[in-house]
Amino acid sequence: MTIGSIGGTEIEEIRGCQSIDDVERIILERVRVKEYEYYNKIVYKRIKTFLKAYSDLIEIGKYDGNKFTVNRSLAANAIEHYVKDLRALKNRYKIHNNVQSPKIAGLMVNAIMKYRPIVPKNGNESGIRDININEMVAIYHGFVVCAEDCYDIVKKFFNGTNFNEWLKSMIYILKHRNFTAESLYMIFQTVRDAGN
Repeated sequence: MTIGSIGGTEIEEIRGCQSIDDVERIILERVRVKEYEYYNKIVYKRIKTFLKAYSDLIEIGKYDGNKFTVNRSLAANAIEHYVKDLRALKNRYKIHNNVQSPKIAGLMVNAIMKYRPIVPKNGNESGIRDININEMVAIYHGFVVCAEDCYDIVKKFFNGTNFNEWLKSMIYILKHRNFTAESLYMIFQTVRDAGN
């Protein structure tokens, strides 16, 4: 935080401080509030994008919305995991601005796959064990992030048949292979570069 980002109220508080510890406390408190506001916006955006990805796939007929639901607790865990990973990434690489979209996509796909927040409504229903709805929503979410929230383009792309082989391969990776958020960054970086 720079001195320029401290407002008049903070300056007055700092002038009244008796020690350096008091000054540090005021500045750290202001930084925490700004960080909290920043990450709250991110949480809201990721939740919105995740739920839109889920509803779009239901809308285009990829899955039956009467058979699945989003488990709120698992979804919250996935978003929290994403935010922690994002914070660690920004600290590790000293990123002060926005993170590149392929990195966001990779982190979020990783979090969705870790918690698998889309679950059957009826846990006793047979024949749904091989459903790949979490993989599809994760991939769709990644595409939306890389396409800068152009849902209509991604929806048309997913509804088409031209990229079915790639999609099957990506689902296979997410279901049966070990991956990291970093390897997913690279995949989404390639996807984004191919789209440009």
